[in-house]
Amino acid sequence: STDMETNKPMEFTDDPTMPELGKEGVYHISKPEQFRTLLERNQDKLVVMKVFAPWCKACKGLEPKFNALVKDDKYQNLPIVWASLTIQNNKEFVKSIGVLALPTIQFYARGQKMETFACGPSKVPILKRKLVQIVNDNVDAKTYQLKEVGGSSSIASSTNVTGAVFSPTLEMGANSVSTRTKIEVQTDVPSIAEDRNIPVTPT
Repeated sequence: STDMETNKPMEFTDDPTMPELGKEGVYHISKPEQFRTLLERNQDKLVVMKVFAPWCKACKGLEPKFNALVKDDKYQNLPIVWASLTIQNNKEFVKSIGVLALPTIQFYARGQKMETFACGPSKVPILKRKLVQIVNDNVDAKTYQLKEVGGSSSIASSTNVTGAVFSPTLEMGANSVSTRTKIEVQTDVPSIAEDRNIPVTPT
């Protein structure tokens, strides 16, 4: 599923359920089956997925910052697949995978959901810290491949692990919140269920 020379995802033109890979390097998911196929095809990758609505102002504000992360040099050789999932015609499915506000970021490793958090444009610094943590927890610093899952939990604190991909202090200021801190829904991330600015799209 990867170009061996660049460690970048390859397009699967043989699979009609595979989402389209945009020029910016993000898979555009518009149907539940595309989401499932993307995870199945990338069991050996981290998947970072943005969930958005076309009419959501906070989502539009997050988009260029998310795309900048996709292009960031320090992530280029890592086993990361970037994706975006639209809520349009998918409201019930989006809620079923644990998304309750827009925009939201989800992390997946080995096809399993690792974390979900509401991420408005102002929360990008938190997104960067979480991404560093997820990479250090799941990517082998020597091979740049996903770590093998042994008898212990695959989620380990990277702060005491030698040979981490990134320094644990990367993207973390001296007074930053812990990457394990539970993120509450912020004012710039309106609730899908309650905010009138995020209407349900007729199916």
